Amino acid sequence: MNGEGGQRLSSFALALGFLTRLPVPARSPSGPAFAWVLFWFPCVGALLGGVLVCTQWLVEHTSSPTLASACTVALWVWLTGGLHLDGVADSADAWSAAHGDVTRSLDVMRDSRIGAHGAVALIVLLLLKLAAVAHLASVSDGQLVALVAAPAVARFLTATALLGFPAARATGMGAKFRRSASWGPTLFGALWPVLACTLPGYVWGEAWAEATLGSLAAAVTVFGIGWSAKRSFGGLTGDVCGAMIEWSEVAYLVAWGCRA
Repeated sequence: MNGEGGQRLSSFALALGFLTRLPVPARSPSGPAFAWVLFWFPCVGALLGGVLVCTQWLVEHTSSPTLASACTVALWVWLTGGLHLDGVADSADAWSAAHGDVTRSLDVMRDSRIGAHGAVALIVLLLLKLAAVAHLASVSDGQLVALVAAPAVARFLTATALLGFPAARATGMGAKFRRSASWGPTLFGALWPVLACTLPGYVWGEAWAEATLGSLAAAVTVFGIGWSAKRSFGGLTGDVCGAMIEWSEVAYLVAWGCRA
């Protein structure tokens, strides 16, 4: 496929390959096409959430809700290849080593080894995600729509953060997004998380407050991480963006669960 349609499709394939471990053959688009990669971020999140909801529902009807939730979270990790979790660990270690030394913090973030703070951050995050999914499953099947909205909202907010905050390094994917992507397609991508958040209200008529609270919690989380990264590292890195996605997903689920 050639032309603009082919470029958009290539952008979607790149976003899918960038955010998941699915073997998607794609070349990095350049020029105007690259501006549409961020547009697809929340769509990829919504697709991921749809798979998680189906998994939770199927396993839950053959086993206990707790075991089903554990399988859902395990699949969540597998589908994303643990890439975002790696960002959680690396950024936590970098923050613990910051002390005003940006160069040292970035060096720690590049280190493939996981330190104590990174390990603790991973454990806390996975426990919170597991508990939130199990709670939503125990309330009603309808509350599982939060599993669709959370990944979509988290990826949309992270896409906007990539454009709103500076990049910590002059090279790398974050810097490339800032140079090539634009606000128009990125904000247009809000269609996916808005749909994911409003769907519960149309179907069950009682999830508006949960969706709103979850979105606000996720937005505060992303902004807080971005602001802290700007102060500590000079801007965003790929690891910080991974941490944004993971922690904002947890914030969304926990906030939704507080109302469910």
